[in-house]
Amino acid sequence: MATKPVVWSYKDCYTTISSEYMPNIEAIEGTGSDTITFDKGQGRSAMQKAADGHIVFSNIAGEEGTVTIESQQTSPLHKHLQKMYNISRQAGNAKKMATIMIDSINNITGERVTCSYGIFVGEPADARGREAQNRSWQILFADITFEEA
Repeated sequence: MATKPVVWSYKDCYTTISSEYMPNIEAIEGTGSDTITFDKGQGRSAMQKAADGHIVFSNIAGEEGTVTIESQQTSPLHKHLQKMYNISRQAGNAKKMATIMIDSINNITGERVTCSYGIFVGEPADARGREAQNRSWQILFADITFEEA
C-alpha cells in the first residue's frame, strides 16, 4: 500500500526553498494556485515469504521521497525554481546533488516538514494556452522528515 501524499496550500504554510547557488525564497502568497506535495513514496516496511512458508518482516531505513511544487507559470516562485534548475544544470554532475533544501511549517497545525539533499527530476512540461498554465516541478530528496506540532 502506497504512502498517502500530504498536500498543503502555501497560504497555510511558511515555506523556505534554498540552494547553495541562490538565496532563500520564502513562500509567495496570492500568485496563483501554488501548492507543495510531500510524498515519501516507498513504504517503511516490507514482507517476504520464504519457500518453507515463514514470513519475514523488514523495517526499511531511509526517508527519501519526492516533492512536487505546483506553481503558475507567471508566478515569482516558478521563475525562481526555473533559475535554480538552470544554475544546477550548469554546475555539472558533481554539484547537482545537495542543491535544494525545503523547510515548511504549517501555520494551522504547527506541523513541520524538512527536506534535504534534493535534485531536480527535470524541467516541467511547457504548455501554451489562452490562460496562464501551472508548472509541476518535481524534486527528489534523500531525506524528508515530518515533525508533529
